[in-house]
Amino acid sequence: LFQPERILIGGWAGLQLGARFLPAVRRHATAYALRHPAERVTVELGRLGPDAVTVGAAILPLADFFARGGRPAAP
Repeated sequence: LFQPERILIGGWAGLQLGARFLPAVRRHATAYALRHPAERVTVELGRLGPDAVTVGAAILPLADFFARGGRPAAP
């Protein structure tokens, strides 16, 4: 089962609605989740702001590079 340690709200929802709706999101997440896993999960706003998608896209080739042990991709 999926048991995240942290849930980040980002993108337009985090930027435009995050601060206002974060308390309600936390309440609903706690109310509808299983108690034991929910006790260990935090719900927070992402901190990358409008650059989140760009940073995420930039990380993909780096993750691939490191997954291959630093070796170049096969042609």
